[in-house]
Amino acid sequence: MQETRPTISLRKLAIMGATASFRPPFRTLLFIELLITVVAGSIPAAATDAAAIIGGLVLVVVSALLQIAILLAAANPEPGKGADPWIVAALRKRCFWRFALTRLVITLMVVLGVALVLLIGFQLSLLWLTLFGLVVASAWGFVLGSVVGLAEQAAVLERRWPFNAMGRSAELTRPARRPVGILFVLSVVAPNFLAGRFLGLDLLENLGPFRLLPALVAIVVSTAGLIALTRAYVSLGGGEVVRR
Repeated sequence: MQETRPTISLRKLAIMGATASFRPPFRTLLFIELLITVVAGSIPAAATDAAAIIGGLVLVVVSALLQIAILLAAANPEPGKGADPWIVAALRKRCFWRFALTRLVITLMVVLGVALVLLIGFQLSLLWLTLFGLVVASAWGFVLGSVVGLAEQAAVLERRWPFNAMGRSAELTRPARRPVGILFVLSVVAPNFLAGRFLGLDLLENLGPFRLLPALVAIVVSTAGLIALTRAYVSLGGGEVVRR
């Protein structure tokens, strides 16, 4: 008898992720994440004093822990309404370095793919450079995300290190490459591209007091995507490894 392989619905996951972001406990975690982004944006880019550097690093660590908390809550079918238990769970899970290193490796893989923009299209007009970069980022992000799009979930929920987590993701996404790849593009590549993180150019300086707006929108979209990808991970058979 042939085994039935799990499937997921891109539309349902996208809607669920978007709506869940503004419901407890996710909206509280999202609000804190947005607040951190505003505080981090107030630190001058040229600041070199120890206090500014340490403060920036603390904000990065807290942001990562919040994302782990969101991921843990999204994996639970009944996350409740309180955000505090999930923040505590993120600390107790002891998966910070697994999550951080996995995200770093995936981000580097995305950046290497988009580096083609700077090598080939740097002499083009800003508009064409941006459009060309978005196309390249989306195409490469889809290919990459369809395989390793669930690696962060594996790193946290199964406490796997980066390459092991990516291997686990490749195994889980086999029956659902297309929806996972699209979710990865919409929730990881596009928001970061919007925030100007992958261009290496000062695209946001001309926005004045609204320069943080793209980053805030990116946080909201990324949170919805993180929830959707985590639900996809669970639906495709991923699960927490019981510690011995």
